[in-house]
Amino acid sequence: MKRIIFILITFWVSTSYIWSQEHNVRIEIQLIGYDGFSPFKYSISNGNYYNNYSSIKPDSSGLIVILKKIDSIKFFHFHFRNKNEERTFYECRLILQPDNNYSIICKSHEYDDSEIPYSPDIFSWKMDNGDQLSNYKMDLGQMYYNLFDNATEGWIYRKEWDLLQPDSLLDKLAVRTNKQLEVYQNLLNSGEINNEFYEIAKLNVEYFNAYRLASTIESTWFLPRVFAIKDSLTNNKLIDVYKQLFKLYPVKGKRLEDLFVSERFIDVYLNYLESFKNGTFSVPEKGTDWRSSRIEDIKPYISPKVYQNYKVRNSVNKVGSLALKSSIRAKSFLDSNPEMKQTIYGDLLENIISVH
Repeated sequence: MKRIIFILITFWVSTSYIWSQEHNVRIEIQLIGYDGFSPFKYSISNGNYYNNYSSIKPDSSGLIVILKKIDSIKFFHFHFRNKNEERTFYECRLILQPDNNYSIICKSHEYDDSEIPYSPDIFSWKMDNGDQLSNYKMDLGQMYYNLFDNATEGWIYRKEWDLLQPDSLLDKLAVRTNKQLEVYQNLLNSGEINNEFYEIAKLNVEYFNAYRLASTIESTWFLPRVFAIKDSLTNNKLIDVYKQLFKLYPVKGKRLEDLFVSERFIDVYLNYLESFKNGTFSVPEKGTDWRSSRIEDIKPYISPKVYQNYKVRNSVNKVGSLALKSSIRAKSFLDSNPEMKQTIYGDLLENIISVH
């Protein structure tokens, strides 16, 4: 019933809205169960990372309207929770395209259910002939884009891979990836999404699945007490699969700024570089700061924004461990890249440094 009421309200607001050249994207969000007072922050960025957060006050019912002018694809994101509800959250990601408009109906989700695919209901429409509403529909492309990843660590996905059968892992990866891409290919063929949306979705599906497998394999030597595989032949085959993964899914030549939370893939890629730094495999030593130097190895192959975003996020982790040298380097990095102070990680890092 709430959904029907919101759709009717959205339709009335949209059809009565006089289109203006000052903005060509409209995002309407209904937070079901909003507490009536908590602040709401969202990000609209050129890259698929959490930058340039803005604040807006929902009305008492949890309704939010955001109007923006964009001339190319942008990435929209929010992760929000009511102040007194620590275990639940609201979240949505959108691939924003000029002249598209979106309605989002968002219910809260349990943090403990991170393995359960989750997406709010997302509708989209276009404005034609000045202020005429057209093509109001459920946006399946955006909803599938929200569904495919809700967790963060590869070991969560161990049940998806049988590491004791290493010879089949790359085939399993290909089957899994192609099956997911088939969904987006069908949406492309039916006109539900366009080529730009498809290419971004394709990159995310391919590199997230590669990340999941790489991170799961890594867990056998990074968390040996829990996940070690004692058979040496199987271990050697897993190392070979691990090495092949990063030949199939390289950093060079890829638009990692279109990858949701690109830091995850960069993490496992830097692990790979360190693991084979002498040409033969060895487990990277714990407690060293090798990621700070390894990121410089791939700097020529990633965009400046992806590089900056990774550096500031990695600095948060280092400074959070009370490492003095890391604090000095982090402050120097922020001073050299002041625009990063406006990002969620940059703001967090600046606060941590001030405490130290």
